[in-house]
Amino acid sequence: MSISPSTVFLLLACLTVFLQDPKAEQLDAKGIWTQGQTVLLFTKVHPCTEESEIPSAQILVSTNEGRSWTQRGPREEGGDFEFLYESKGQVWIAGFHTAELGADPFILVPTSLFNWNRYTIHEGPSFLERIAFQKSGHLIARVRYINFWDENWKEYFHKSIDGGRSWSLVGLAPTCVREPGMAFKRIGRTTPTWRIVDANDGGFAVQHRGREHGSWRTVSRFPSAPCPGDRR
Repeated sequence: MSISPSTVFLLLACLTVFLQDPKAEQLDAKGIWTQGQTVLLFTKVHPCTEESEIPSAQILVSTNEGRSWTQRGPREEGGDFEFLYESKGQVWIAGFHTAELGADPFILVPTSLFNWNRYTIHEGPSFLERIAFQKSGHLIARVRYINFWDENWKEYFHKSIDGGRSWSLVGLAPTCVREPGMAFKRIGRTTPTWRIVDANDGGFAVQHRGREHGSWRTVSRFPSAPCPGDRR
């Protein structure tokens, strides 16, 4: 049975589309948090599609000390996860959009284990400077407003009395006063026993050691995955 040239062309075209999967993505690691065998990896996902070049913040979760990973929580296009607070096995995460300087601070409120709902703290150009739980259980966030016509950017307190689901403006934040209560910690790339190490090929590895000052061992590798056709 002979195959016509047009059929061959169609098969090659379909093969090209299959190999250049538009869902392909590149991954960067921005931070890590651990508790027991649980590891949260805060990543930046770079899409390979031509429709969008804006990276997204995405959480990867491992419950077996980094041997396997699953994506959990909402994907935040143009955002970064900056702060974290843990209490009784639940984790709150906060950040803001960084794709265009700074905007729209947000918080992820836990609904169950490794599941979160996203809520906006403030809409508009701004940075989330700090966030904390008060002794009353209310949340207080210090937000720096960006004013493109004034170099003197002011900071304001925003408050939530329902666990982060809704927020109201309290007023101007004094420059010399810190938020009372239990502050969220800034998410980093290292802990005493875990760290993210950049690889020479553009990827990264997650490393662990059994005790502080012990020897590091690699538990997960994330090799660089160039976009099909180097379209990025």
